[in-house]
Amino acid sequence: MDIKQLPNFEKELRGMREAVGEMLSRFRDLHSPIRESQARMPEASKQLRKVNDQTEAAASRVLDVAEALSDRDTVLINKLCDAAKIAETNACTELAGRITDCRELAELNQNDSFAIMEALQFQDITSQQLAHTMDLLHDIEVRMDVLMAMMDGDGEASQRLVNSDAGNTQKSYDPNAEFAVGKSGQADVDSLISSLKSGG
Repeated sequence: MDIKQLPNFEKELRGMREAVGEMLSRFRDLHSPIRESQARMPEASKQLRKVNDQTEAAASRVLDVAEALSDRDTVLINKLCDAAKIAETNACTELAGRITDCRELAELNQNDSFAIMEALQFQDITSQQLAHTMDLLHDIEVRMDVLMAMMDGDGEASQRLVNSDAGNTQKSYDPNAEFAVGKSGQADVDSLISSLKSGG
């Protein structure tokens, strides 16, 4: 190095020192907000779990009621079929017609119960999506913890992240699960059974 370049070299070193000092100052400024965000992560996961549990309980209750309605409708439909046959046998055609109308209404109610049960698959989809979100939050929390440890001078923090990634196991949910509603009802089921009985 030429002695004439020494003042420029000294100036460059001072500039680098100032830049590094400014970077450290910005890291320190980031330290507090990152810590605050990191502290909130467990609460966010807890709230998501609570929402999931409450939604699951409500969906389970609705499913139980819909199944009970469907079961009662099956009994009602069978009794109305029997009553219509008795009315026809006794030449009470008007009564038989009204009984048939009631049976058809009961079948519509039963179809609606099946539609309710089918629509309740949203709970399973919601649970899977929330589980995925909670896992993402946990992953962010771990990574923030490592970042904070590294900023605090912990040289082994990055190894904890590697160990954490290696410890991840296969998840028991589909993070891409989607809700889809079919248009099948009791009439479709009855039609399928009839076609199977007739060999068609």
